[in-house]
Amino acid sequence: MQHNDMQSNTTQRCIYKNNTSPLCIQFLHDGCRKTVGLGISLARECWSAAAQKVADDCPDRDNIQFQITAKSKSTARKSSG
Repeated sequence: MQHNDMQSNTTQRCIYKNNTSPLCIQFLHDGCRKTVGLGISLARECWSAAAQKVADDCPDRDNIQFQITAKSKSTARKSSG
C-alpha cells in the first residue's frame, strides 16, 4: 500500500538578502520524505503558513499557484509510476 502526502512550504532556514525564501514541495512517500524545489522564491508576506498556501493578496498568486499545482502533479505521477 502506498501512502502519499504532500505539502507546500517556504524554507524558513534559507532567507535571501532580498527577504525572500525559496518555495518547495515536501512529499512523504512510503515513509521517505522528499523535498522538491520549485525554482521560485517568495516574500514571507506572500505565504500563509497556517493555510500552507500562497496568500490571497500576493501580486503573482495565480502564476505561483499554477507552478505549485503543475510540479505537484508531475512529481506525483513520477512517484506512482
